[in-house]
Amino acid sequence: MLFFVGLLALLVACIWRAHRWARIVYAALCVLGLISDVRGLVDFLGVPGSYFPLYLLGVSIDTAILVLLFVPATNSWFLAMRAARLAR
Repeated sequence: MLFFVGLLALLVACIWRAHRWARIVYAALCVLGLISDVRGLVDFLGVPGSYFPLYLLGVSIDTAILVLLFVPATNSWFLAMRAARLAR
């Protein structure tokens, strides 16, 4: 578990530094997580209490992150940061 937290922290740091490969790897991990979430949906439908809304919240946050990584404003930010890094 600690390994995956470290891996995600590394990917987020690389995305912050505008490395495009990190965005693609993070998106692939999000897609794999969403596939797992959809497959696990049946398990959470039978769980009583407030777990299902929290489950849906987690799925919606993953989906929002995935969309926000590839909107045109994000693409232009990655290009601008890359141009600034190459200009140094």
